[in-house]
Amino acid sequence: MKSSLFGLLLLVSDYGAPDLPEYYESLRMPDQPRLSCCGMGDAYYADKTEIEPATGDLIAIITDTRPDSFTLKDGRTINRVHIPPGTRFVVPKHKIRKHPIPNPTGHTIVFIGAQMNVLCFEPEALI
Repeated sequence: MKSSLFGLLLLVSDYGAPDLPEYYESLRMPDQPRLSCCGMGDAYYADKTEIEPATGDLIAIITDTRPDSFTLKDGRTINRVHIPPGTRFVVPKHKIRKHPIPNPTGHTIVFIGAQMNVLCFEPEALI
């Protein structure tokens, strides 16, 4: 019982914070500021990153273990494509956001499109 209660609290804290849906909806692509970075259904934690030595490319490594389907407090259901932890994505330099809006999640986030392409990369907030 304790572990399922903890899991429920973790789910609420990851998806249910009142300001998180608004935060995700406020994000814009750095290379196309009129376009949204998408939303919670395209967002994956990527708390591990590397620089590819040969090319200098930033590599985002998926660390997200949250459920791929969840319901927000307002009743909306979000469904994400499953991307296993450890999956690596090359992040184009023009897709890296530069913190005009503080990232309240405590995680680095990569937004992945339907063609498994990087839409945006949101670094963890600098403290």
